[in-house]
Amino acid sequence: MFKRHRTIIANFAYLSALEVARWLFPLLTYPYLIRVLTPEAYGSVIFAQGIAGYYSILINFGFQTSSTQEVAQTRDNGEQLSDTVSTVLQAQVLIWLACLVFHLLLVFSVPALSKDSALYLLTFVTTVSDVFFPTWYFQGIEKMRYITLISFSSRLLTVAGVFVFVHDRSDYLSLPVVSIASSFCSAGAAVFIMRSHGIRFRFQPAARLKQALAHSAPLFYSNGFAAIADQGGTLVVGAALGSAELAYCNLAEKIIRLASAIYFNMARTLYPNLARSRDKALSRKATRAILLLGLAGTFAVAVGAQWIVPLVGGERMAPAIGVLRGLAPYIVFAAVGPMLVNILMFEGKRGTIFTNTMLASVVYVGSLALLALGHRLTINTVAAAFLASIVVRVLHRFWVVRSHGLTDWLYA
Repeated sequence: MFKRHRTIIANFAYLSALEVARWLFPLLTYPYLIRVLTPEAYGSVIFAQGIAGYYSILINFGFQTSSTQEVAQTRDNGEQLSDTVSTVLQAQVLIWLACLVFHLLLVFSVPALSKDSALYLLTFVTTVSDVFFPTWYFQGIEKMRYITLISFSSRLLTVAGVFVFVHDRSDYLSLPVVSIASSFCSAGAAVFIMRSHGIRFRFQPAARLKQALAHSAPLFYSNGFAAIADQGGTLVVGAALGSAELAYCNLAEKIIRLASAIYFNMARTLYPNLARSRDKALSRKATRAILLLGLAGTFAVAVGAQWIVPLVGGERMAPAIGVLRGLAPYIVFAAVGPMLVNILMFEGKRGTIFTNTMLASVVYVGSLALLALGHRLTINTVAAAFLASIVVRVLHRFWVVRSHGLTDWLYA
């Protein structure tokens, strides 16, 4: 069995290491940044990163999923593969430029942003990695070690930069500067590797760009609505409750994301293989494993929250304990959800993905509105609203899979 699925197992290990590094490295610097910047100043940085996160969704435009499938199907044809890569990168560059123009207008027209324009402009520049670090390419050719090695090195550089350049509250602008340096390094390495693989970048006709955008549009709409649930809380808490409260929520989120990393990557790793082989037996085994591991992770975080938060963030971050404990069930739902998306993608049900995320976003936004009207908006109630939207999202996906008779991907 291990020889048969050697590539899948290796790619899973690489992606798991990548996802762990993605959330572990920020936690390594968290106590230091909270101490030298204070929760308020660090919360402002997080708020700027939350805005940049929406641009990332727009720049990626669903290519992370659709292009992974296209690369997997054309990777043995050099000309077609070069055209696929060139098309996506060209489309993303154009989207990035449009986002830049909009962001400049936004920052200098909104007083709350313009008073700290340097922070918001520098943070936006970090999105260059969304264009020139194409994880979808490396996933499609099933060479995840490149993603892992580049990302690990980049994040290690970021951690080192934090300790070297950030010493007190006045150094908060050094955070996006360090991130920019890391982004450019990772992007340069990724482009170099693709060139060494024989990828030739060439301008693509407008018709091909339009076709690529249309193909990824349902996924983009889905990701956009998903971002409302995944990142909307950052903006709500930062704007309504303050930077310190945002820092508490951010700590709980980082811990939850780290705990969910391995489960999320099982579905992500299997995607290229299942897209080609349509091995339902393998899908069923993976689903069972993901479900059991997700339940174990949920229990571990819920029980251990009172020790995890002080260990990672220090005693002054104690308000994050309740948030972390409330978000613990997210782990099991976030573990199973991507497998359901895989099935819908394999069976050509992309439109239902958009409906699904729109429904979850309506639940989240509606919950926040009711909480605000009832003057019950706190970091704990915002976390509960977020969890409710995730539960609705996953249960609706399962209902769609079941209603179309596709449960043989999940169980016999």
